[in-house]
Amino acid sequence: MNPLVSVVIPAYNAGKYIRETIDSIIGQTYKEIEVIIVDDGSTDSTYEICVEYSAKYPNVKLLNHKNRINKGVSISRKYAVDHAQGDFIAFCDSDDIMQPNKIESQLEAFRRHKGAVLVHSGMSMFGPDREFCEKFEESMTYARGESRYNLLHSDHWLTKNKILNSTVMVRSEYIKRIDFAFKQVFQYEDWALWILLGQRGDFVFIPDKLTRYRCHDTSATSRVISNELVRWYSFLELYFVLFKKLSLPRFFERLEIVARITLVLYKIFTLYPRHSWPDERLIG
Repeated sequence: MNPLVSVVIPAYNAGKYIRETIDSIIGQTYKEIEVIIVDDGSTDSTYEICVEYSAKYPNVKLLNHKNRINKGVSISRKYAVDHAQGDFIAFCDSDDIMQPNKIESQLEAFRRHKGAVLVHSGMSMFGPDREFCEKFEESMTYARGESRYNLLHSDHWLTKNKILNSTVMVRSEYIKRIDFAFKQVFQYEDWALWILLGQRGDFVFIPDKLTRYRCHDTSATSRVISNELVRWYSFLELYFVLFKKLSLPRFFERLEIVARITLVLYKIFTLYPRHSWPDERLIG
């Protein structure tokens, strides 16, 4: 019997792109799929578009928070995971595109790597700045070939996230045991999840470019890249979340997190004048 795969899409004001995203999932070569969209209090056409798809396709399910309020991508993603029925859960941001064979290829990787917790893949980035897209795509390539590894044993687990959210598929039995949601202000909520999942076992990278990642001015990635101070605050939020949520005792991992928190605080309070700190226009 083929396993069911739940594809999770948190969506906030994604009306411009979400049709293309959903169409790429419905058009997968692997058909045992349910699509779970959480509308996170959108004020544009996102909700209406998702209602249209859920009415047309029985396997597309639309959720929203009470009173349709905005709770952020971390809480929305956890809400979808809690409602997922699949044996595997794949993530997709509301502006990205899955290649037709993405889910099929990742399930094959899970069959090759018994006991692996997570499989992520290569990606192709597209947007108006071709040179930037090429550099970012190269920086997110974990290895040249297929690779099985333990994230917490890598030398970059706290300094560089090389796992793009929309390239990920994970076993439900692992992610459903983890309380990974938090009320976030900055970014890196997906990075926190990968580290928490890394406590459960090995990850697998496959180099096939199975996701098309869209870069645009309003994307979370652009926001972090364009503002160094927002990036430092994102690191700080990540480290505090991990310190709280990592399984005990993990003494050495916690010690390294404390060292990173100290470094980031030094950067923020000594290298930046007070008037350059983020305000509600940056963190809203």
